[in-house]
Amino acid sequence: MSLGAHLEELRRRLIRAIVWLVLGTIVAYAFSNELMALIAHPVVEALKSGGTVRGELVATEVGTKFFTALKASVVFGMFLSGPFVLAELWGFVSPGLYPKERRWIVLSAPLSYVLFAAGGVFFYLVVQPVMLTFFIDFGRERPDLIFGLELPVREMIDIGRWFTLWLGMALIMGVIFQLPLLMVGAQLTGLVDARTFAAYRRHFIVGSVIAAAIITPTGDALTLAMTMVPILVLFELGLILCRLLGRRKKESAE
Repeated sequence: MSLGAHLEELRRRLIRAIVWLVLGTIVAYAFSNELMALIAHPVVEALKSGGTVRGELVATEVGTKFFTALKASVVFGMFLSGPFVLAELWGFVSPGLYPKERRWIVLSAPLSYVLFAAGGVFFYLVVQPVMLTFFIDFGRERPDLIFGLELPVREMIDIGRWFTLWLGMALIMGVIFQLPLLMVGAQLTGLVDARTFAAYRRHFIVGSVIAAAIITPTGDALTLAMTMVPILVLFELGLILCRLLGRRKKESAE
């Protein structure tokens, strides 16, 4: 294909990708009330825990509720349309790839999508409740006793800022769950092999403890383990895959 033909193909693919994104956003916006309820529910439950209502969700600006719902629709619309957008990208780049590269992408792209979704679900079900409880209860000995002083402090959580924090944490967990694929990619490109990963296992354990402590800064061992163990499991899964690939490469070389 000539340069002009390539540019025309790229233009068609981009237009289709944008159409898929718009359609995904429209579908998500049709369920925007359900999406906002999904996002706000953990906060409401955390504020009600202990039998006492300790705060409320607030909107500090006129358009906060609308724009937060719109941003949530865009984010979930991107996730819904992701497979179709990736298919358009694949249709453009696949003719220029070697067969081995095509096989790797065909196998890794769906797995990456699933792992990213699993990271978001893990944050929502495991990390988020612990994080909310810690921050809402921090310094609170009883509803009217904060930092040892009798202060009538109520939590007023802005729904727009909470969504930004919620989205950022979900994205972080989604990226963390890509660990096995990153390890396999390093193995395939020759940057790092399975033996190197195994040699630095203890360093990774220390790093996972630090990461878990940052993600869930509650200080108790149970919460730390709930976050750290999945990270270690992902590391071990990546290590197993790297060893299998290394063994297969050695056998094919013989």
